[in-house]
Amino acid sequence: MVSEANTVKHAMSGRWAVILRIVLGAVFVFSGVAKSFDPWGAAIKVEEYLTAFGMDALVGASGFIAVGQSVLETVLGLMLVCGIWKAAASFLVMLFMAFFTLLTLVIAVWNPLDDCGCFGPALKISNWATFAKNLVLLPVSVVVWCAARNVGRMFRWRDAAFTVSFAVVAVALNVWCWHKLPPVESFPFAVGADLRRDVMCSSCASRAVTLVYEDIQTGRLERFDLSDTTWYDTTRWRYVDTESPYDALPEKVAEYDFAIMTPQGDMGEKITFSQGTTYIIAANRPLRASSKCNDGINGLLDALGTTGREHVVYVTAGDAADDGIVQVGGYSLRHGVMDGKTLQAMMRADMGVVVVTDGIIVDKRSCTDLDEIVGKLRKAAE
Repeated sequence: MVSEANTVKHAMSGRWAVILRIVLGAVFVFSGVAKSFDPWGAAIKVEEYLTAFGMDALVGASGFIAVGQSVLETVLGLMLVCGIWKAAASFLVMLFMAFFTLLTLVIAVWNPLDDCGCFGPALKISNWATFAKNLVLLPVSVVVWCAARNVGRMFRWRDAAFTVSFAVVAVALNVWCWHKLPPVESFPFAVGADLRRDVMCSSCASRAVTLVYEDIQTGRLERFDLSDTTWYDTTRWRYVDTESPYDALPEKVAEYDFAIMTPQGDMGEKITFSQGTTYIIAANRPLRASSKCNDGINGLLDALGTTGREHVVYVTAGDAADDGIVQVGGYSLRHGVMDGKTLQAMMRADMGVVVVTDGIIVDKRSCTDLDEIVGKLRKAAE
């Protein structure tokens, strides 16, 4: 009876170890894939870490560090979920958790960053919540390693093939998303966003206001723009309410003010409410842009032609040119300045193009992925 009880107890503990291993692996996979969807944003977060700890000399390698971390998390997570080389994988995960538990404690106490970036833009949690999460996962990783450390370490080609395949797929996903932009965006500037309704534009607020008046004669409610003078007749109309889509915008959206400042004023309002198409060349890091990137921008400007280039604005962070004009690829373009955080949210690449038609973001491409847009422009010009 005792032996049977021990057998049952051992089986139950084994099942719990398997469950914890799979759960821990799933967390690592989610974390790695979330970063892989936005490798450029992950690199920005790594830069923030390096700068906060005075390691500016490594900032140039932030992209490689970010991709390496996301690939490692994805591969280790898949190894745990699939039960491949459990002893080695669980040991590395335990070391990983020990390091990041200590790091997140320092970050939580010191608070140099607004969030850890652990799950990319998919899920943002506070620094203390991040530390609490790691404080739970660390002992879980210890339990998983203790259960797996005595498992046979026999080398098997099948396991090696799976591990290599995991790494190749993870690297490919990062490279694809780096050049093609994140396939899933959680920022307010995703394709399909209505700038007039879904995005904060402080200079646009007055134009988005609607006044609600009651017709005294019929009792019917009517809505008027501020520019409409019909409601001035107080003998006919009685004020009821003021409506604005900005009142209902979530706090996350309100963080990113779509303001593009030029010496002539804010172009954000003009782009938001203009009819037709505007091409915003969003340049986060123009000096880091590759030759292929610059060729893509030049190809777009060539395809737009003289008339089309009037509908292009070159947007950067920092200071604007004194005359509001900048030379790009031999062409003179309007130059606007946007808040750096907002610019990064709008374009998750060193440089790219945001296409706005009638106030709606209809397309968005990195500078190395403009062939389709250029092809459409050239076809339309034929």
